[in-house]
Amino acid sequence: MQSNAIVTTDDDPAQAEELALELARFMWENRPHWIPKLTSLEQAVRLAEETEGLTVFSDAADSTASGASGDSNAILKGLLQYNYSKRALIPIVDAPAVEAAYRTGVGGRFTWPLGGTLDSERFAPVELPLYVKSLSDGAFTTEFGYVVPPSRTAILTSDNLTLLVTQEAAPIVGRKVYQSQGHDPADYDLVVCKSPNGFRTHYQAIAARIVAVDVPGSTSANLKTLPYQHCVRPIFPLDDGVVPPFAEAD
Repeated sequence: MQSNAIVTTDDDPAQAEELALELARFMWENRPHWIPKLTSLEQAVRLAEETEGLTVFSDAADSTASGASGDSNAILKGLLQYNYSKRALIPIVDAPAVEAAYRTGVGGRFTWPLGGTLDSERFAPVELPLYVKSLSDGAFTTEFGYVVPPSRTAILTSDNLTLLVTQEAAPIVGRKVYQSQGHDPADYDLVVCKSPNGFRTHYQAIAARIVAVDVPGSTSANLKTLPYQHCVRPIFPLDDGVVPPFAEAD
């Protein structure tokens, strides 16, 4: 993991080096701007509770479109721990829970340890009483026309929480993923998107508040929480007091 500045010129190495250093200096001098502003889970829940209208939580740390497992229940646990009282729409990948929902059937109830089925080092299951609202093959077409293939899906509810539980990972970016299951995010007080930025196109117009939440996950923007093993150290932002490698050129 590192950043590089590469410049190609028409056989002018000196100019290439000068421009590459200029780019590198710009990146270094502006490095605070590359660090995203994340909100603690407790504060995020408090903000959602007090907001009139739709709050959107960005769970970029478990972004399935970025390669994460999608089985994080961190935000779900936070809503329970900090007593969120309004209507929330939450996605999670949990194949065993979907299987249990199919065995139970629509209209049935069961209790299940939800989450942490794939990334068990980060997420421990949370047991919830669940009601099976609906079952489907999960196929849908995104806002941009991409057809997401079938993956058995269950809509489960637990008090004020509505859970979109999928057998396999799906892009949780736009509103279509929820609407395809009969649930429009605009009808809720809180919706969770597993996306760092792409979701904004679909939610900016209807959201009263958007919160980038600082929770665990393999695609977290809080880089200090990730177990980097194969990178040059010291390096910004993992370490303090880093001297840029081009300092000697200055």
